Amino acid sequence: MELSRDVYKKMLDWKKKRDEADIVPGRRKKALCLEGPRQVGKTWLADKFGEENYRIVVKINVLAKTDMLIFDPFVKTHVLRGKEFWDQLLAAYSIAFVDSPETLVIIDEIQDNVFFYNSIRDILENCNFHLLISGNYLGSWIHLQKQGVFHSHWRFEHDCRERDKLPRVPEDCR
Repeated sequence: MELSRDVYKKMLDWKKKRDEADIVPGRRKKALCLEGPRQVGKTWLADKFGEENYRIVVKINVLAKTDMLIFDPFVKTHVLRGKEFWDQLLAAYSIAFVDSPETLVIIDEIQDNVFFYNSIRDILENCNFHLLISGNYLGSWIHLQKQGVFHSHWRFEHDCRERDKLPRVPEDCR
C-alpha cells in the first residue's frame, strides 16, 4: 500500500524553485533536506521523487559499504575540489551521470559522513545537478538552512492521516 505524503508536494515545490534558479542568473541554488527518525520512509520517498521527476538519479548511501568502497579511495587520491571533482566522483557511482538539472543526486544517511556535509556548499556553487540529502538527527544543520543552503529542512514523520490508513494489528496479536 502506498501512502500519500504531504512532504512530496513540498518536494515538488522545491524542484520548481530549483529549476527557476537554474535559469535565472544570480539566483541561489539550494539543496533539499529530508530529516526524520529511522524507518519513516525518507529513502523510499527520495527514490520515488527521483524516479518520477528526473531523467538520471545517482544515489549514494553513506551507510552502504559498497558505496564507500568507491568513495574512500577517491577522496584520498583527489586533493582538489570543485566541478571536475564532483563530475569524476559521481561518474564512478553511475556511468549515466551528467551534470545537468535533469540529474538528481541523493546522498542518503549523510549524517554519518563529515566530508559530504562539509561539501554541500561546494556542490551547490559548482555543479548543475539537483541535490537531495536525507538522514536522521540533522537538527544541528539548522544553521545551514538559516544561511540559505537548504530550501527546507523538513522533520519527516508519519502524520495522523497516514497512520489512519495503515492496516491495524488485531488486539490478540499484540
